[in-house]
Amino acid sequence: MGIVFDHYKSYVITLSRWGCKENYSWNQTSVPGANLVMQLNLTNQHDQFLLDLKIDASQFKYQYHPIHRTKSSLSWARIDFDLDTGEALIEEIQNDWLRRAATHARWAKRALLNGEDFYQMGNEKYSAKRMFEYTKNLLDKYQKCWHETTLFYAIKLIREEIGIKNIFYHSFKTGAVLKNMGDWLPPRSLYTDLPKQFCFSQCDQGPEFIIRNAKIKRKLKKLKDAHWFQLNL
Repeated sequence: MGIVFDHYKSYVITLSRWGCKENYSWNQTSVPGANLVMQLNLTNQHDQFLLDLKIDASQFKYQYHPIHRTKSSLSWARIDFDLDTGEALIEEIQNDWLRRAATHARWAKRALLNGEDFYQMGNEKYSAKRMFEYTKNLLDKYQKCWHETTLFYAIKLIREEIGIKNIFYHSFKTGAVLKNMGDWLPPRSLYTDLPKQFCFSQCDQGPEFIIRNAKIKRKLKKLKDAHWFQLNL
């Protein structure tokens, strides 16, 4: 088709919530309660591109994650904050859409190289040409920048809309323990390189509204080198 969507990068930002006091460890929040979720969604132009290619958007969504119900959530940030202490903690930055698109891109490319028009994943059959066209456009445009863009808008939301200047960000090891992540660990770079790109400084003291929790205190005693990243704006 030769269609290229979104010649410039634009997004639709929506807000939601994630988690509850009950079974909070499953929701991977550091302490019981809900997180604010900032969803970074792709535009209507992108969605029209999918329709033109006759590709079902549900292939790139995982409904048990904090994505928008109808829009195409490229990524999201989960945020906890306390107005009394004037602190915010960025719990998580994550995406499903690009990871799933990368898988489809590999299958579609393999099919095309083998001279095949279609490939099958699970119980579904896909047009290799259409899927490769879509995923190449998507990955070329967003794969290298989605994490920076998501963190930028999360910081902007915390500072300009919520009014908090003291922002914390989980480190890789400490965050995994406090969020009960077990073996399901995120990419390390999201909790090492990314905060440093935004001038977060490593610190040994976490946000007061988090570390005062009794369960958190017990977990921290078991960690020899607990630390966070902190940004004061």
